[in-house]
Amino acid sequence: MTKKFWMIFVCSLGQNVSVRELSAEMCRDEEVAKALADMIKASQNICRVHLGSDSRSMLAAFIQRLSVTITDNYTLTRVTVEDIQRILEEAWFAIRSVAARNSSLVTRAAQYVSGAACDRYRAQALERVSLSPSLMEEVAEVTFISSSEIVSRVREGLKCFEELHDFMRLCGVVEEKVTCHPRKDGRTQLDQLNADCWRHIRRYLLVEDIKMPTQSANTGFCSSVQCSR
Repeated sequence: MTKKFWMIFVCSLGQNVSVRELSAEMCRDEEVAKALADMIKASQNICRVHLGSDSRSMLAAFIQRLSVTITDNYTLTRVTVEDIQRILEEAWFAIRSVAARNSSLVTRAAQYVSGAACDRYRAQALERVSLSPSLMEEVAEVTFISSSEIVSRVREGLKCFEELHDFMRLCGVVEEKVTCHPRKDGRTQLDQLNADCWRHIRRYLLVEDIKMPTQSANTGFCSSVQCSR
């Protein structure tokens, strides 16, 4: 197959939102390998990838390109490449680490929708999974629950730490509620924000953005939230 065919193929894959698993043998063209890597990184639906090639240099080019900014990808849960031994081990480790991280998000989200309490780690998973339709489908697969029901349960889970005080308790910032020292200039403090203002802030703030408290600082803090289902 020609290079032109492969480039068209890669472009079409990037535009196809129904593809969640990709298995292919790469051609002997470095530009195609890099284009494929860029497409996979940018995809919001491809979760599982398996690639092979009779050219180690092409596999190396693919792995090297895929590893760049791979941490920004929250969709891939599994990546396998044939004959990977001794090929850019550092880059390959970065790719596998991201896939393992995303797979862990699926596992923790699945634990919540299956009845576990919504602690900090499951809350992080719910937030990330809610942003990825493909990961939502992965949760549906591992729990044997319908996709529509998964969407409903994840949304309900997110509501459990939607408000300011619930969010801060879950993150281990406070024991009960946020209380700020009054300012002499009378300016609005965090605990004085109305619900609409806080929800606007939360659009840009995830649980994972809050630094984990030390064990001593977190003694006695609420580490989970309970909500009706």
